[in-house]
Amino acid sequence: RNVMAEQDGERRAAGKPTAYRELRALGFGDCRLALAVPEGWEWKSPQQLDGMRIATSYPALLSQWLADEGVSAEVVLLSGSVEIAPRLGQADAICDLVSSGATLAANQLKPVATLFESEAVLAGPV
Repeated sequence: RNVMAEQDGERRAAGKPTAYRELRALGFGDCRLALAVPEGWEWKSPQQLDGMRIATSYPALLSQWLADEGVSAEVVLLSGSVEIAPRLGQADAICDLVSSGATLAANQLKPVATLFESEAVLAGPV
């Protein structure tokens, strides 16, 4: 579901119509697209992200959420180990898929907001 939603967001931003639709949820692969910040941050609201850099592999979904929240932040596109970006100084926060949260904890990050719930789905053309 998350891949399909990201691609749909990219298509909409380019002025193209939706290409795929969800036919059926498959009941496995549950995860969520979560915003995470360093453990030392005291999280109060999304507005704390104003002017910050946020690393993600899901720029369309993150950009839409930021716009909905009225936050102006720089989206830093990364593939792979997004969780390490704050420790490398590439970003202030991250937005990535989370299942158990163990990878976030291993990188001294804590989830503060869920942007999107996902699971494996069967998709087909619109």
